[in-house]
Amino acid sequence: MVYDEDDYDPKKSKKNIGTRDRIIRAILATTIGMTMLYFSPLILLFSTFFILSVFLLISSLTGICYVYDLLEISTTNKNED
Repeated sequence: MVYDEDDYDPKKSKKNIGTRDRIIRAILATTIGMTMLYFSPLILLFSTFFILSVFLLISSLTGICYVYDLLEISTTNKNED
């Protein structure tokens, strides 16, 4: 399914990340954040890690992953909705 700019409404997005997936994303975001501190002199690597960790952290806190939404993937159980 291809989304048109007019079709897609992020406010209508429902949670598509399960509990396990959210925990893994939070752990990865923390690990990547700690790695950023180690590689801080390398600005390109720092920027890449920063963007990735922010994306993972936000998606783990909200339970919504827009990449999963575009690919029509859901890791939630039926009773988690």
